[in-house]
Parts: sequence; structure tokens; C-alpha cells
Amino acid sequence: MSLVRTYGFLNAKIRAMRSTLLLSSQYKVLSNAKDYRDLLQQLSQYGYTALVDDVGYHDPDRLELALQAEELRRLKQIQKKSNRSVQNILNKILERYEAERLKWMLRLWFQKRGEPNSFPLIPILYPIPINEIMNAPILDDVFQLLDKHPFYNALIEARSEFEAKQTLFPFELAIDREQIKRFIESVKRLNRRDQRICNELLGIEIDLRNLSWIERFRKYYQLSAAEILTRLLPGGHRLGPSQLRQVVSDGNPSSIFTSWEKDIPIPIQGAQESKFMLQNVELFLTHVLLRRARRAFMEFPFSIGAIMGYSTLLRIEMMNIRMLIQAKEYKLSADEVESRLVY
Repeated sequence: MSLVRTYGFLNAKIRAMRSTLLLSSQYKVLSNAKDYRDLLQQLSQYGYTALVDDVGYHDPDRLELALQAEELRRLKQIQKKSNRSVQNILNKILERYEAERLKWMLRLWFQKRGEPNSFPLIPILYPIPINEIMNAPILDDVFQLLDKHPFYNALIEARSEFEAKQTLFPFELAIDREQIKRFIESVKRLNRRDQRICNELLGIEIDLRNLSWIERFRKYYQLSAAEILTRLLPGGHRLGPSQLRQVVSDGNPSSIFTSWEKDIPIPIQGAQESKFMLQNVELFLTHVLLRRARRAFMEFPFSIGAIMGYSTLLRIEMMNIRMLIQAKEYKLSADEVESRLVY
């Protein structure tokens, strides 16, 4: 099938969908919203009217669920218009949300608290009997309910470490690894141009996930530097083994990033450059990811650039809106809010 037939109509639709994403000027207005209600009134004017009308003005938790459902709805809208070859890569994009839902569900089961209503229950790709899993008394019963799930084997392989440590990080890391592995395998079936676009964006995503894992390994699991390095995800775009060692050792990792995008400042925590927090590096990398996603739209029009670019920009927009919701809850100033947004 020709590239024109594969991508032509779909990319035109995606570029139209991109035009509805929030603009820099709109983010500035949202940052200056007086309170949560004012924020929602502004969002209603910027393309989220139906969502705000459905949720109302008094339930931030419900709004969070609605945003997750809206993100999935838009991606599935693209999926329905795609031919089989493109649907395969869109399925792998949607598997990212499947992975997050599976991790969330295991957390609820492990903690034996909470209700299975803190994640949208709309279908994504694979059926998960969430209520049955919440009521499963032992792990064997949970696994039996998940035996048809594509991440099942990854969970089985991580089970012995979970039982030894009684912490969920072996399962969560196994889910991340499996999701990324499946994405990479699908990318290998694409042409060289599409492979390059996908691998660059995915590589930055892996860099971000590794930074998140480094922080969690230090804060919650007290792992040594050597242990952390053996557990990180392969395939990063810029954070290879030597760079990850530098980040884990907390020497002066800022030098790794300054050569990437010299016009994106790296926020520094504290007086010394070597003491900045990993969250600030994650913020920097998310700016890099945003720039790469925008660049994907400038690729050859009959390529996967628009699909990968839009899915990334959409996820960053939803991340920004969640940040705005939290900012209004904690009454942050407009300057504090803007410093945390990526646009």
C-alpha cells in the first residue's frame, strides 16, 4: 500500500485535530485563573465545553477521570480512521495506557483499599475484570484473571521478586519493560523514516521513565547505585549507560543536558549546580519531548510523524491541565504555575 494511501487522509485529520490543542496565549490565561472554578470556565472556552458541562465545577477528581477518558477518546478516534498497518502502531501507543491501568489496578489490590473508580473504565484494548480482581483474595486468583492479558508473562517473571520483597516495583518495572519491548517490535516493521521518528520520541520517553525510576528507587526502595543501574530501562535517546551512571551517582549531570537544547534552561535546585533535583531534569526533558513532537509534524507528510507528534502533544496538554488543577488547589501564583507548564 502506498504511503499516500496509508497516511494521506489520516494525517490531514490529525493536523486538524492538532489545531484544537491549547496555545501559549491560552496557557497564560489559564495560569492566571483566580481559582478552580475560573480555570474551568476558561477551559470551557478553549474546546473543553462538553467535558466541563459533564463534570461540573465542584469535583476535581471527576475532572481528572474525564481528562483521562478524553485523551483516550481522541486517540481511539484516530485509530478508527486508520488502516491496519497504522492501527498496529496506534495499538502500541494505547498500550501505554493499558500499562498504567494495570499498574494502578495492582496497587489498589496490593493496598487492599480504595475503589476501582479512579481510572476510566472505558475499554482501551484488552478487557480487564477490575471488580473481580479487587475482590481476589490471593495473587494466584489475580493472575488467573489476567492469564489472557498480553503482559501476563512479564508479571509471572516478576512474581518471585515481588514475593521476596513484598513491594510492587518488580511488577511495575516488568510492565514498563514489556510495554516498551512490544512498541519497539512494532516499530521494526515500519520503513526507515518512520522507525527514526518513533525511536527518537520513544527514546526520550524512556529517558523520562528512567529518571522517574531513579527517584523512586532512591526514595522508596533505598537501592544502591549498582542495583539501580541494573534495573533501568534500555533504549534511551540520550541517557545511555555512562550518562545514567552519572545521574545515579549525583555528580554533576547537568553537563549531559546542556549540549542538547542550549535555549531550554535547566532549572537548578539550590546554590550548587550539582544539587538540582531530578524533577527539574524531567521538566527539561519534557520540553525536549515537546520540541521533538512538534518537529515530527514537519517531517515528510506521508509518514508517521503526525501520529506520533499528536499523541505526544496531546499527552503533554493533559499533563499541563492536571498541573493547572493542582496549582489552583494549592493556590500557587501565576508565575509558579507557568514555571511548571510545558508548552
